[in-house]
Amino acid sequence: MASRTSAALEIRKLRKKLRQIENLERKDGDLLDEELLKISKKRSIRDNLLRLLATTEDVEESFEASTQSNVTNNSDDSKEPPDPDMCTNVTLVTPEDVEDDSYVDVEGLEVEISEEISTPDRTEDNIPVEKEFSTDDACLEQNQTKLTPERETEIERNNPYHVSQRTPLRGDNVSDSQNQQKEKTKSKQSKKSHSQLDTENTASVFDLSNWRNSAFYVTELEGHNDLITSSDIQGTMLVTASRDTTVKVWDMKEMREVRSLGGHTGGVNAVVLIPTSSSNNICKKAGFPSTKGQLILSGSSDCSFKLWCSATGEVRRSTYTFSPVTCVGYHNSASIIITGSDGGKLETWDVQSSKSLQSLRAFADSVSGIQIHETHVFVSSLDGIIKVYEVNGQQLQCVFESEGTRSTDGSALCCRGIRGMTISNGLVYYGDDGPNVKALNWKSGTCIVIE
Repeated sequence: MASRTSAALEIRKLRKKLRQIENLERKDGDLLDEELLKISKKRSIRDNLLRLLATTEDVEESFEASTQSNVTNNSDDSKEPPDPDMCTNVTLVTPEDVEDDSYVDVEGLEVEISEEISTPDRTEDNIPVEKEFSTDDACLEQNQTKLTPERETEIERNNPYHVSQRTPLRGDNVSDSQNQQKEKTKSKQSKKSHSQLDTENTASVFDLSNWRNSAFYVTELEGHNDLITSSDIQGTMLVTASRDTTVKVWDMKEMREVRSLGGHTGGVNAVVLIPTSSSNNICKKAGFPSTKGQLILSGSSDCSFKLWCSATGEVRRSTYTFSPVTCVGYHNSASIIITGSDGGKLETWDVQSSKSLQSLRAFADSVSGIQIHETHVFVSSLDGIIKVYEVNGQQLQCVFESEGTRSTDGSALCCRGIRGMTISNGLVYYGDDGPNVKALNWKSGTCIVIE
């Protein structure tokens, strides 16, 4: 019990530090040396967190439950006297690395209670021995000292805003016991995933254990001046949209920026890279000059969506929508462009004439995602609802709504704002404001929560 509680506390501590670092990265203006030092530790903190998640069993056991259990076992109702060699120390741990309430996650600054069952070190005269400084205390004291020029150079080298490759999470120095523990955890989680698959008759569910035991490499490309809101990739071509009002085209083979598309007067919220065959179809129907590149579809807060040529960077068409555009999509067989607005409105537009064909008040909150799969259009919103539309001609007809959907165990799901969504093997994988990824089987109306 003590080891599981200790692991859970360490995981919470690392997650809190990552949230503080993310808040620092979003902070406007120049950062202090101490703040850059914290950001430089992001990689090692994330690696330690992933190792803990991969090697610790049953970490999902709630901390509150374990705390309540220990308190109950030591209550006054117990008739047996407590063991003098066993004591429970309750320590208040203050939040670490708190600099400024303007960017520190206030909800993350919880008072953590750590329970340690141990025998105090004492001398022969029953006098407590002074506790030595731990490694963490030494590191904290060292970080609070004045930075040397060598340390400043190291911070600059480890700055996450520079292009660098991430080291693998697993190396040759991993002990055999750790490998056995990871394989045991992997086998247990794999059996759980397969059990869910058999229950739902679905094709596949993401195996979280494989992801946790994988090695990842990160390369950062500098170019935008504000938050990146959307991206799409096909082959070696990547397009990104940003709140800085630009769309950028990247060559992923050479890892460089190819072209910057400027024309929107507001932040660009969505971007879609249209395949070559569909791009040729649009050019033919709309009367555009033929292009060697692909067309790029973007939607912006300036109440417009635009079609760009990736080869020249020219705007082929700009359409005013009367509402800020949050999401865009293109349906090739119907030859329609689909847009979602911040007011929850869903609209379809004819490619040839650029006229509005249909306008639906689909949601009460902003449309957060549009995914097109075969003849169906999947749409999500910040009110936590997913709708599936079938395309008949150039009209959308709703065939499914996720409101009231329940999990596989029959429990109701909390309705939280949906931030991301993708379609795979007939399942809708989405992430909301909660901590877990969910897999929605919209044909059966059930949802699997991936923990």
